[in-house]
Amino acid sequence: MQCLKAQNCWKIQERTQKCLLRYAKLNILSTEKPLKFSVYNYCLLNVTEGNKIFDLMMTEGIQWYNITNIIHLVMPRECVKHCKLMDNLNVGEQLLLLELTVVGKELKEIVAAGG
Repeated sequence: MQCLKAQNCWKIQERTQKCLLRYAKLNILSTEKPLKFSVYNYCLLNVTEGNKIFDLMMTEGIQWYNITNIIHLVMPRECVKHCKLMDNLNVGEQLLLLELTVVGKELKEIVAAGG
C-alpha cells in the first residue's frame, strides 16, 4: 500500500514540473467564477475557518501582496491569457489581474489547489 502511495506522489510531482507556474491577482470576493476547494487537498474544507477568513477579508480587505496569502489555481493553459501572468511575485502593484481566455470563460468554476 505504501509503495502505491509513493508511486502516485511521484506521478503528481512529475506532472507538476510540467505546469505553468506564474502569478496574477484574482479578486476572490468578486470573481466571475466560483472557487472550488478540496479537489487536490484531501482534507475536508473547514467551514468555520473559511468563514473567519472571509469575514476578515470583508472587514480588512484583501492583502494583495502578502506572499502567505497565495492561492494556487489549477486550470488548463489555454484558459489563461499568458501575457497577464508574471514570473515574479515580488513586483508589488505591478502584479496584473488574472484574465481568462474565451476557453477559460467557459469554465464553470476555478479550482484552487488548497482546501
